[in-house]
Amino acid sequence: MNSIKTSILIAGAALFFGCGKNNKAESVPVVLPAHAATPNTPAEKTAAPIRYQCPMHPEEISDKPGVCPKCGMNLEPMAAAGETNEKK
Repeated sequence: MNSIKTSILIAGAALFFGCGKNNKAESVPVVLPAHAATPNTPAEKTAAPIRYQCPMHPEEISDKPGVCPKCGMNLEPMAAAGETNEKK
């Protein structure tokens, strides 16, 4: 009977101390690949800057991602001329 209690106590302690918030996997910074940060083709370098728009208030447009000042929804990237936001 004591061996069962000891086993349960050891298993509980392992779970308690092993599942703490100081997990090394959570503290690793995310590094983007180099090609994601720098454009490779001249067309990408001369592309118009991305503008962001509220899906509920199309008059709210920003040069930076953020939230709509009217409703708090996330601003979404606007489609460039000739593109559509529709999914195929």
